[in-house]
Amino acid sequence: MKFAYLVMTELRSLDKTIQQLYDYIINPYEADIFICVQQTFSDDNEKIKLFDKNVVYNEIYTKPDPNVYFGLDNNINIKIGNWNIHSNLQIYINYHKMSQIIEKYIDKYDYFITMRTDVCILFPFPEKKLFENIQPALYTVDAKYCNHWGGCGFSVFIHKAFIMEYLSCYYTIISNKIYNSLLIDNFKIKGKIYSNQENFHKICLQIINNQDKKCNVLDNTKYIKNNNYYYTAKTLEDYTTWSKPELNSTYNVICKYREQCEEAYDNLKLWNNNNKWKYNNDYFYLE
Repeated sequence: MKFAYLVMTELRSLDKTIQQLYDYIINPYEADIFICVQQTFSDDNEKIKLFDKNVVYNEIYTKPDPNVYFGLDNNINIKIGNWNIHSNLQIYINYHKMSQIIEKYIDKYDYFITMRTDVCILFPFPEKKLFENIQPALYTVDAKYCNHWGGCGFSVFIHKAFIMEYLSCYYTIISNKIYNSLLIDNFKIKGKIYSNQENFHKICLQIINNQDKKCNVLDNTKYIKNNNYYYTAKTLEDYTTWSKPELNSTYNVICKYREQCEEAYDNLKLWNNNNKWKYNNDYFYLE
């Protein structure tokens, strides 16, 4: 089994989390690294050097004008929810740029790992060998903290059969007016909760899957039931586009979502009590 780690969007808190990324993702999965990130911070060019081994591709680019990038025939101006705020549009652009990069490498890897850099990982993900005899799928963390607002819809481990649709669906849907009415209809059906970034991703995939039944990404989404990480920051004043960092007084750590942090630490207790990762039916779980 061959894995690749995709470093995308922004290099948030990388100087705080780099060792964990190597300890829990890059080294245990022997993963090659593909970096395609937005120029955001003044020290990005220095921080990116912290990835000092296994790097196959490395790019920092200036954020483009979304209306130029998606073309004149785009659907950016649909006025429903916050799916199309500037920071979200830049994420959609980043996913598309990464899809173009890995397209020529896709047959070299079995799974692609997508994990933000501002992540504090408390204990290992499922072992590499556990992926050898299971259904090829998208394995995403089923985190309780965000279920009520439709978050955490992004996969951590994505099989090569689904990675291109996963990364390129935003661009496909936004860049062509033929999807305008389908987007509006889906927004109306799903309601306001489905107008954020995470659920806009599901809408894009659903539209594509309805038109091409050969590769149904949503039907091949499986779950990691025990969340083992939380989003962090170096300081309480760190830049963020959503949810201000806060100090969790119970664990004396900085986190972005208190419930996510507490859920991860609850699962750490299971891990420290010698629970191990197992796979049954459609999900990984600790037992």
